[in-house]
Amino acid sequence: MPAMAGDRLAHRGARRRLVAAVACVGGLAAGACGGDPGVAQTGVGDARTTPTPTVTGPSDVGADVPAPEPYPSWNAQARRTARARALTAMRRFARPRLGAEAWWTGLAPLLSPAAAIAYQGTDPANIPVRAVTGATELVDQSSPYLASVRVATDVGAYLVLLSRAGQGSGWRVERFRPPRRLRTP
Repeated sequence: MPAMAGDRLAHRGARRRLVAAVACVGGLAAGACGGDPGVAQTGVGDARTTPTPTVTGPSDVGADVPAPEPYPSWNAQARRTARARALTAMRRFARPRLGAEAWWTGLAPLLSPAAAIAYQGTDPANIPVRAVTGATELVDQSSPYLASVRVATDVGAYLVLLSRAGQGSGWRVERFRPPRRLRTP
């Protein structure tokens, strides 16, 4: 029986600590736990003075976050620039005889950040397309943020997926999709 009394005392002590912790967490915003906000409590009765951060002016949280761009829409200019960007990108992509560094230097500025990661380190010698042979065709404009443009090449039509952040931003290449017969399963 004495063990049960000890268990009850331990349980009661644990309950008190839990209630104190909940009260402390709940009261942090009101300064209820720790007395002077300029004094750090160690929990053993020893206090050390530590600097307290203060805000003296308007909050600058999010000051470095750019404002969102205007909602994009499809118009003649957007269609024309999407096709032109896909053509330029495909011409820069289709240069397998170029050295890797020169190939990357020409292509990288046209890529989205995700595409830059995906295509970085690509050996241009492994690219099957050698030349753009025909016109471009905008084949999907279901989203004002995305465009799929078909570009005729010497190995068949590539599909170039483009994206943009808003009405004022330029189109960036997300992916070069080879013709179906060139794709690996």
